[in-house]
Amino acid sequence: MMGKKKLREDFSAGSHGSSLGGGPLAVTAVLATLETLLEGCLMEHVTKLGIYAL
Repeated sequence: MMGKKKLREDFSAGSHGSSLGGGPLAVTAVLATLETLLEGCLMEHVTKLGIYAL
């Protein structure tokens, strides 16, 4: 779990969750986002803009 040390100490693995965290809509949205990031040449575009900005 990522978070501040106090929060990590208070939550053990599996002690918290979400009723919609693994639902079909959320998973479909994540898959579409990953597809866009991986196949959409996003990193090339960001690299070009970064060079331009510097």
